Amino acid sequence: MPEELTSYLDSIRTLNQGEDLRYYPGSPRVARAQLRKQDRMVLTELHPSDFPLLEQEFHRDRQVRIYKEDGFKRLKASLPPQERRGLVLIDPPYELAKEYRDVVNAIAQSYKRWATGIYAIWYPVVNRYDIDDMLEGLEGLGIRKILQIELGVSPDTNERGMTHLG
Repeated sequence: MPEELTSYLDSIRTLNQGEDLRYYPGSPRVARAQLRKQDRMVLTELHPSDFPLLEQEFHRDRQVRIYKEDGFKRLKASLPPQERRGLVLIDPPYELAKEYRDVVNAIAQSYKRWATGIYAIWYPVVNRYDIDDMLEGLEGLGIRKILQIELGVSPDTNERGMTHLG
């Protein structure tokens, strides 16, 4: 296992309460495990079958607020936050090709409202052209520091679906 993945796997093991990796917690659960006492987390979910799962998982957690609404709209309404520092994780379903452009637009609006924030974008690499367009759009925003990291299990291909994630 690459050393870079050790802390990530450790957090997955902790959430599984042991060595056996039976469950893969989604990004909200992994993010929640990283919160400090003074931190807060805002989650949005539109999908009718996923929203109740988030509610069930976090309904008693005072550090977590859950909204059944479009995440891009909630992001705009939530910025700038009270805190000067923070992380925004954008993790849309990418069911429509336009969602890659929506990410660029959301970052453009958000960066104007909160330039000191850290923005992380999760994306599947299914069609490399969509990713290249999104990255080109992000680079065109004039944000000075952009780090792109992808984890791949096989070479890009048009025949097999998701081969990497970013």
